Amino acid sequence: MTEFPNYQPDGGKTIHFEYLKPLPFSLAEDIVSQWLLDSCHAESRAVLSITVVFCSDPYLQEINSRYLDKECYTDIISFPYQNNPIEGDLFVSIDRVIENAREYGNGEVKQELYRVLIHGVLHLCGYEDKEDADRQQMTKQEDLYLQKISILS
Repeated sequence: MTEFPNYQPDGGKTIHFEYLKPLPFSLAEDIVSQWLLDSCHAESRAVLSITVVFCSDPYLQEINSRYLDKECYTDIISFPYQNNPIEGDLFVSIDRVIENAREYGNGEVKQELYRVLIHGVLHLCGYEDKEDADRQQMTKQEDLYLQKISILS
């Protein structure tokens, strides 16, 4: 089996949040957890455990370099350990989320974080985004689930 960072085969809580870098706002973990679980269930996936690690650009770039052989910044990296039930880790660069909210969005960091989280979860559900058609399908699903979190939060 491939070695991945942070792998914990015993799981623990279904959705677990780790803060290596603090968020610029308070995250309603119970609401976000339920949203992510509901999204997985809508994709016909059970969830064993998902760990979300909030970190910095340098931390995520080191993971990107070590495990994916890429030398660039990214907003999220998904490590799926198994597909159904889902078991995996999501590493999220808070620095990138803030920058992307400024550059591509309307400055709404929380909304950008939700977009990145659902993107990572969709990767854990098996979605790819390398080809245009796959990216369009993934964006369609992201938009669908983002409408649901906007109602909850």
